[in-house]
This record gives sequence, structure tokens and C-alpha cells, in this order.
Amino acid sequence: TDAREIRYMDGEIGRGLDELERRGLSERTIVVVVADHGQGLGDHDWGGHRILYQEQIRVPLLFVVPGHTPEPEVSALVRTVDILPTLLDYTGLALPQPITGLSLRGLMEGRAEEGRVAFADQINLFDLNTLILGKRPLDDLVYVAMDRQWKLTYRPLHPGKSELYDLTRDPHERQNRFAEEPAQ
Repeated sequence: TDAREIRYMDGEIGRGLDELERRGLSERTIVVVVADHGQGLGDHDWGGHRILYQEQIRVPLLFVVPGHTPEPEVSALVRTVDILPTLLDYTGLALPQPITGLSLRGLMEGRAEEGRVAFADQINLFDLNTLILGKRPLDDLVYVAMDRQWKLTYRPLHPGKSELYDLTRDPHERQNRFAEEPAQ
């Protein structure tokens, strides 16, 4: 079913782009495609979301900006909070203050920038989210802080079960370095 879902979504995005073209709006419309979360598909013994491994928090982010030819791919760490500042930057509108995100325009146009830090959280202690705790009791409260290399998954109610991964050497998060790399 996953391949069917992807084909369906591709078709719907295509329909939207075709409609912009048909209405003569494609040359003055910024298009952003992003997902809200990924899926485990069995990775880390989990088939859904609500946990914070890379397969759940890495999502596609595509920009089409009329009149601009972006880099085909940005390898730097970017965040969904960077979408709004990017849109405001390309449209020339002022950023509201305070704002957490940073414009991706420089990266999209091939300029090097200082690395970003991303944060994520998952609160599974309340409402129907508590059902996950039967199978994953350590995932009641989970917080992530990461840069391009290191990812800390902190469990405040189980701090000794926190996780640290060197994503450059271990992109699939198989070797927890939390005990071996306390300085990180």
C-alpha cells in the first residue's frame, strides 16, 4: 500500500501544479511540499511514527520558486521552522519577531552557511498517545537536539536510557554512543 500512497500523492501534487499552470499562476506562485512526519516501516522495531528516529523525523522538503534555479539538493541540516522565513525572504516581506527559523535562501542558492541545530519532541503521556507505551514504555517523553553530525535523544523520565548517535558514521542509528561519548 505504501507504493500506492506515494503514487496517489505524486498524482495529486501533479494535479495541483497542472492547475497552477492552467490558470497562469505558475510563474508567480511559490510551491512548497513538505511532510509532517515519516514512518518507521519496521525500523527500530516500530512501524509507525510517534518516536524520533531519523525515519520518523526526516521528511521531504521541496521548494519551487519562480525565477530562481535552486541547488538540486541541499545536504545541510534544515528544519520545517525554516519554511516561513524562506517564504518571507523570497517575497520580500518582513519577518515577524521573534522567530525561530532561518531562511533557506542562501543554501538553496548554493551559499555555505553555519550549521543549524534542530529540535524535536514527542509527548506520548496523554490522550490516545498513551497506547504506544504498552510496546514502547521508554517513549513516554522524548526530546531530540541534533546538528548535522550528532543526535541526542533525551528521555527525561529515563535519563540513563537516553541515546546519542554519530549520524555521519551511523545514519541508521544502530550504535548508541550515549555512555561512550559523555562530552558530546
